Amino acid sequence: MKDIVVDAVEFVEQNQIYKAPFLANNKQKIPYSSNLIKSDYLAINQKRNFVTQWNVPSWGIARINHRDLQDLTLYTVEEAAGAGIHVYVLDSGIQEDHPDFEGRAHTEANFITYEDSGDHSGHGGNIFGVAKKTFIHAIKILDRNGDGTTSALLQAGNTGDDACDYSPAANPDVFAVGASDSGDNIPSFSSFGSCVSMYAPGTNITSTWIKDSALTMDGTSMANPHVSGIAAMLMSKRIFQSPHELYGILRAMATPNTLKPQDKASGALLAYNGPNAL
Repeated sequence: MKDIVVDAVEFVEQNQIYKAPFLANNKQKIPYSSNLIKSDYLAINQKRNFVTQWNVPSWGIARINHRDLQDLTLYTVEEAAGAGIHVYVLDSGIQEDHPDFEGRAHTEANFITYEDSGDHSGHGGNIFGVAKKTFIHAIKILDRNGDGTTSALLQAGNTGDDACDYSPAANPDVFAVGASDSGDNIPSFSSFGSCVSMYAPGTNITSTWIKDSALTMDGTSMANPHVSGIAAMLMSKRIFQSPHELYGILRAMATPNTLKPQDKASGALLAYNGPNAL
């Protein structure tokens, strides 16, 4: 290798291959239906303009809406949740014209030079549902097989190990998200430990997919969008002086002492965005 000295470069990392951490074995393709993703809404509080989504397509958004395990078919949220906030998703791209995004999804950059900017794996678009007014900007760093390199990418994980053993989850500036299931268990595939900042639903999660459809998947990649959506909701309501201030509010809102098993879940927090939390 040839040594190159550039003042603007702080450090150099060896180029490596990475793959999107989702579990494809439990996929169920569902044809697009207006009743599946866009359930009926009912205004329940005109002062703050809350709406309730009935028969939600995924139990995950209902679970983070309640403190206890109960009816996992309803999701109540402010109608303008996420309005004015722009979320950047580093993944496999996005299908801009998917009807559920309602024109709010855009591709900003494509670092996979041998593919077009579209989402050919679906992994980058399986993110919709929590903060429905958020603008989504795709930065494509993974190809149709979910592969990318450190020259394009930085990425709690699906290794089933202590997250502190992996980067970037071990970085104190990273808010790492692990997965939980519909029984408030930490599934075997999810990373765990003190470096996991929070857990969120990550099994049998149905969300937007390519070709105007929906797909059900497992993985921490399904858990993370729940927390990102809550963050977008919070940012649409107030200004945070630093990411760590936002992290603190996310932790303060979360539900403690509900996850199992205890050897993995000691001190663990479950994401929460019920109407009484905001």
